[in-house]
Amino acid sequence: RERLIPLIDGWKASGARVAIFGIGEHTDQLMRVLPELQQIRLVAFLDSSPEKQGKAYRGITVRAPEWVDGNCDVVLCSSFGHELAQMALVDRMNVKAVPSHISSTVGRL
Repeated sequence: RERLIPLIDGWKASGARVAIFGIGEHTDQLMRVLPELQQIRLVAFLDSSPEKQGKAYRGITVRAPEWVDGNCDVVLCSSFGHELAQMALVDRMNVKAVPSHISSTVGRL
């Protein structure tokens, strides 16, 4: 929370288009812990599963990760087990990827 609040404030001030990668339990927890996310310009949720794409999550369309290129400025990666994979996928696009938390596996790399 302490690490993300200044980033969220910056996104809010700049009007950055933000997408959140992940639509599961971790994202639900993230939204509870950081109600400030309700104040940003949230343009999409992302998910790699084709069966989830095109549906609404929290009232916002779920898109494929590739959608961010040209449509988004920042991707907040939100997953308990797949955050590093999300970041690697988004890193190939013209967008800033931000982890919502530091995965426990990072310390073992």
